[in-house]
Amino acid sequence: MNRTYRAMLAQVELNPNDRVLDIGCGTGFLLKRFSEQCPILGAGIDVEANMVQIAKEQCPDMEFRLASADSIPFDDASFDVITACMAYHHFSNKEGFAAEVWRLLKPGGRLYIADPLFPFIPRKGINTILRLHKIAGEFLTPKELSARFQAIGFAPAALFRKGHVSLDVMANRKPLLYALLAALCYGISAPVSKLLLAEAPPVFMAALLYIGAGVGMGIISLARGAQPVETRLSKKELPYTAAMVALDILAPILLMLGLATTTAATAALLNNFEIVATAVIALLFFKEAVPKKMWIAITFIVAASILLTVQDFTSLSFSTGAVLILLACVCWGIENNCTRALSAKDPLQIVVVKGLGSGLGALCIALAAGESLPPTRVIVIALFLGFLAYGLSITFYILAQRHLGAARTSAFYAFAPFIGAGISFAIFREMPTISYGIALALMCAGAYFAASGKHRHWHTHQAITHEHTHRHDDGHHSHTHETPVDGEHIHAHTHTGQRHRHAHSHDLHHLHTQ
Repeated sequence: MNRTYRAMLAQVELNPNDRVLDIGCGTGFLLKRFSEQCPILGAGIDVEANMVQIAKEQCPDMEFRLASADSIPFDDASFDVITACMAYHHFSNKEGFAAEVWRLLKPGGRLYIADPLFPFIPRKGINTILRLHKIAGEFLTPKELSARFQAIGFAPAALFRKGHVSLDVMANRKPLLYALLAALCYGISAPVSKLLLAEAPPVFMAALLYIGAGVGMGIISLARGAQPVETRLSKKELPYTAAMVALDILAPILLMLGLATTTAATAALLNNFEIVATAVIALLFFKEAVPKKMWIAITFIVAASILLTVQDFTSLSFSTGAVLILLACVCWGIENNCTRALSAKDPLQIVVVKGLGSGLGALCIALAAGESLPPTRVIVIALFLGFLAYGLSITFYILAQRHLGAARTSAFYAFAPFIGAGISFAIFREMPTISYGIALALMCAGAYFAASGKHRHWHTHQAITHEHTHRHDDGHHSHTHETPVDGEHIHAHTHTGQRHRHAHSHDLHHLHTQ
């Protein structure tokens, strides 16, 4: 076995029942060795028919097909791990290969590429000879390889170098992208809302934000039609839905009242307390295991929140605005966990229900309190801000939560306060105090530890029957149909119990206590 194969076998991380695709599989040697390390669902492709035949004989329980790297005959999002060992330099259409791998990997899936690594002069010489003899192939530097994959959305996950072997690991980070997009959309909320509060009463402002979210996402839902496969809300989820709406009436009202009496930068940064509230409530009521790094994050964020909230430590006087914002974060922490129970459902429908229900509820409170109607210009801006900050943001949040769990999604969502603080300083020209600078550093440390926590242990899946959108190649849905079904579909199905150990988060299929 050469050193390139040894590097691949040493570095690939596999979990039980992972779907693994080997590109340029040859005789199936690599997949066979993987299966000896961990039970996998293996598949391979090669351009040589005799190699595919040998692989079928060597690994009869795996699937092998005759195909090229830029036209792979498998369904979208059907593999957890894709490998290419001693093969990438042969690919004539490397861009086509990258696009196919992006299509085939599941959210969070990984691509491993192991190839010979040559110094500059030998690499240039070999590539020149290949071109002169019109032989398909090219050896790239690690930087060149990484750039090609990052251009279509991959994120470099790791890089290994040993002697003349290079092994690059690329990850499909769609769930993380959803979480960061949610943070970006929400990050603009605090500074822009602060500007609008000069002309709009706080409760009216809260109502307009959520109505904008509900109406905007409702229009998108109607335009989408029935094309996506998503599970609709049912009476079974009514308690969680009602709690979600009630909490989303209270939380934005508290936020707007607090924002009216404190700076936008402080309000933006205090939003990170939502991480603490979400994680602690997830632990106490939903039995999510909180990793050690998350506890470190909670410590940093609580310390920063105290600095931003206490105006005078000698007399323990508190900023009323800051306290109101912290209470809003607690409401959202409870609401995040309610939303997790709905995360298998249609995210657009959830946002429409949340936006219209909470927005109209807050509007009734504003009218009952005698608040005056803001100018038309302010209403239009507030509705559009609500569409971005509470409509698109919540949709992205729910999509991320399906794969990351409530606590982890909230951790990545922690970027939103820093975006809001940066915009606030740019708009209001507010000079940060020393205590704000310390709080900012603590919040940054908290966000880092919150986002870097991992969760891997032996756990048991209890038998359960439920209904949601699913596929049959994701390692958790092994039931059968009378007529074969490919791709995503919806129906009630039963999971049998099993016990195993692998990296996971508290998503829909990992609701165990420990």
